[in-house]
Amino acid sequence: ICLRVSNLQAYPCNNASKLRAEHPDWFMKQEDGSTASIYTWAFDLENPELQTYIIDAMKFYVARLKVDGFRVDAPNWNDFPNWNPDLQYRPSYSETGGIRLFDRARAELHKLNADIMLYTEPSDPAYRRMFDVNYAYGELWLYDDLLSWHRAPYRMFDNPTLKRADARSARIWFQDLRAANPLGAKTIHQVDSHDSFWARTPGMEFRREQFGPDGYRALFFTVAMLDSGLMQYPTAEQGNEDFVKRVLSLRSSTAEIVNGRCYYLLPEVSSDSVFAVGWKGPSGWVFPMTNFSEETVKVLIRLKNSEFDWKPNARYEAVDIFNHLQLNGKSEVVAMGADLDQVEIELKPLQSALLAVRQK
Repeated sequence: ICLRVSNLQAYPCNNASKLRAEHPDWFMKQEDGSTASIYTWAFDLENPELQTYIIDAMKFYVARLKVDGFRVDAPNWNDFPNWNPDLQYRPSYSETGGIRLFDRARAELHKLNADIMLYTEPSDPAYRRMFDVNYAYGELWLYDDLLSWHRAPYRMFDNPTLKRADARSARIWFQDLRAANPLGAKTIHQVDSHDSFWARTPGMEFRREQFGPDGYRALFFTVAMLDSGLMQYPTAEQGNEDFVKRVLSLRSSTAEIVNGRCYYLLPEVSSDSVFAVGWKGPSGWVFPMTNFSEETVKVLIRLKNSEFDWKPNARYEAVDIFNHLQLNGKSEVVAMGADLDQVEIELKPLQSALLAVRQK
């Protein structure tokens, strides 16, 4: 559904608009009385008649074409007051009209199909209530921080007074974000998206170009192993197709990730540069991890934690099921639950592992 009405100054085209002619009150006004715009004429999403018009269009697609979801672009784009003097509500209400619009839309669409999915760009809590899944724009700065040492020098826009996030603080940030969002909120993580191209010079649009193939692979593995979902921008994987297929295959076939729960602060690891999470399943745990340091690190993964709930008299096997890296100098570690303490793994710069600890 496209309701974009072009602003002639921004995009030369036929400036005649049936909607502007018949429903001028559907558009935002500036203080001088002119129609407001950013790069298109600005709809007032607080307007109840416009809300009904949009919702009816969505209902048509569901009822007639059996559409089962909508991706909504920037419902918070017109974040400024509507100074139309004839408004029956406060000018400031128009800034957040998208919230009321999609509260209404969700209720109406679910009458037709309770499984309709709504997906949108804003990731703040206000847009989590009525949307099932949200973009991960709020976390993209972390990727720049984690790979700041690996960027091409002329791409660095650094403020030397700010402390960069390392892998340990990134894990804490993800945990805090989960706590701040509504219960059950789902974020669709991505390495590249249509908006990550903006303000990029030619040849540096993709993460694989900004950080190199090894940097891209480190980011992709990390993002693919987080909870919720993954969005892959077409062609972003060029040159890394086999790697991407292997990661996605592993994600979709690992029971702990498919059916388990993700813990951002487990396991405890000895290196601040290693990003790790824990996935708990019925027969054990898996721990995806990536070394975001420019140096090879020997990292200790501490397994003696009451959260893991190891059965004291059961035998467990620990093995890297991704790169088959050695643990404690061996291909695998076997121990009784009561004896599980810690394992050591060596990770080269930007290398990843998927440690599985399962009951034998």
